[in-house]
Amino acid sequence: IPSIALIDPIVALVWELIASLCIGSQEDRSEAAACLVSLALQSDHYGKIIIGEGGVGPLLMLMKEGNIEGQKNAARAIGLLKV
Repeated sequence: IPSIALIDPIVALVWELIASLCIGSQEDRSEAAACLVSLALQSDHYGKIIIGEGGVGPLLMLMKEGNIEGQKNAARAIGLLKV
């Protein structure tokens, strides 16, 4: 684990959620997007981490290929990020 993940555990959480967006089941992907929504609502700093760690691409992919709930969660997450 890179040292930044040890300093800021949110980074490690965001990595885990992004991994779920990339390789999880449809349900896992939807839940991961919902968790990213929750983080983005809590803090602009968390939103910057999501963007900086590459979360936008997997969220866009979920909007395109996910189930309805996943698409809604991904759209909400992207809407909350300051991109």
